[in-house]
Amino acid sequence: MYFWKGCPVDQPKRAGVSFAIRNDLASRLAESPKGVSERIIKLRIITFHNRNITIINVYAPTMTYPDEEKNAFYSQLKDIIANVHAADKLVLLTDFDARLGHDYNTWSPVLGNFGKGNPNSNGELLLCFCTEFELAITNTFLQYSDNHYYSWEHPRSKRLLDYVITRRKEPKMPRTQELREEHIAQQTTI
Repeated sequence: MYFWKGCPVDQPKRAGVSFAIRNDLASRLAESPKGVSERIIKLRIITFHNRNITIINVYAPTMTYPDEEKNAFYSQLKDIIANVHAADKLVLLTDFDARLGHDYNTWSPVLGNFGKGNPNSNGELLLCFCTEFELAITNTFLQYSDNHYYSWEHPRSKRLLDYVITRRKEPKMPRTQELREEHIAQQTTI
C-alpha cells in the first residue's frame, strides 16, 4: 500500500512525503496514515504485543526557504509531536536539510558522540526542537564508516541530512526475539 501527501496539482512541486507499507502490515494500522501537509505524514501501527508505534515522515524546508516558512513548519510539527500518545513509541524519519555538527558537550543527550562537521541554521533549529521534546538523533549515537554515514553527496562535499529521531526515554517495547516468537506462533495457528 502506498500513502502520499504532496503539493496541490496547481502548485510547484516543492515537497512531498509518503509511506510504502507491506500489505501484510496494513491490517496492523491503528488508523489510516494521515498526510498532515506536503511536508509531514504520520501513521500509527499496532505491534504484535498490542503496543503502538507512531511514525512521522518529515521533509523540512531547505536552507533557501524564508524563516517564516521554517517557523510555520516547526510549529506544525510541534503540535503533532505534542499530541502523540505518551505510551506510543515515537519514530521520526526525517530529511531536515540540517547539519548538526559534533558539539556533544552542548547538545547531550540529543546529539551523540558521533556527529560530524559544523552545524548550519537548520541544524540549530533541529537541535533546539529535539531538546524541547526530549528527543535523540539516533544517527549520531553509533559510529559508522564514512561510506555508511552520509545520506547526501555532492562533488565537493558529503552530508548527513536524513535522521532517525526517537524519544530519549521510550516506553518499554518488546525485544526483537519476543516479536519473532509471537509472529511464529501466529503463523502456526492460522
